[in-house]
Amino acid sequence: MRPLQVIQISDLHLTPRGQVPAHGQQYDSWGKLANIIDDIRRLPTMPDLIVFTGDLIHDGSADDYQRLHAIIHTMEAEFDCHVRVILGNHDRRAAFYEGYLPADPGPYYASRMRIGNNDFYFLDSKVSGYEAGWLAPQQLQWLGKHLRQAPTKRAFLFLHHPLDGPTMTNMHYAILQNTPALLSVLRGHNLGGLCDRLP
Repeated sequence: MRPLQVIQISDLHLTPRGQVPAHGQQYDSWGKLANIIDDIRRLPTMPDLIVFTGDLIHDGSADDYQRLHAIIHTMEAEFDCHVRVILGNHDRRAAFYEGYLPADPGPYYASRMRIGNNDFYFLDSKVSGYEAGWLAPQQLQWLGKHLRQAPTKRAFLFLHHPLDGPTMTNMHYAILQNTPALLSVLRGHNLGGLCDRLP
């Protein structure tokens, strides 16, 4: 059996229709996404899972998220794989809920999926109006419950905000503010990896 192929894409900062590109981008961000999709087409092995880890659209509208949803749907069909997205600090939660989702999931957008013996968790660390991230207590309880129910499964976590640590001193304003709470939930479980927006 071949190893799972997972692709992580982060911080697209796609430009909302009619707005100036964020962070001085000199090349059309939607065109960059098209180039990424072309790169995936050239891979020798198609992915099992593609994850967009936040900052999907820079302060976008529901229409912008609807446009992204159409692209994601096409990717799922073309590559015959799962594609998941999570929110970053520059995403607009209300616009995402309206334009991307079939129904409002509540105060945060988190999900879980299983591929073989692996459980993938997609966490919502966005806090509206703030650069830094936070995982709500209810979300941590949800995570802990599922980890306990599947002790033999290998868990992989995806979130936008990086965890706190010595190397993150200069980014303290933009990291996950309750890192110890998350680590406490993960302790003792079969963790395969934790992926955020940083390499």
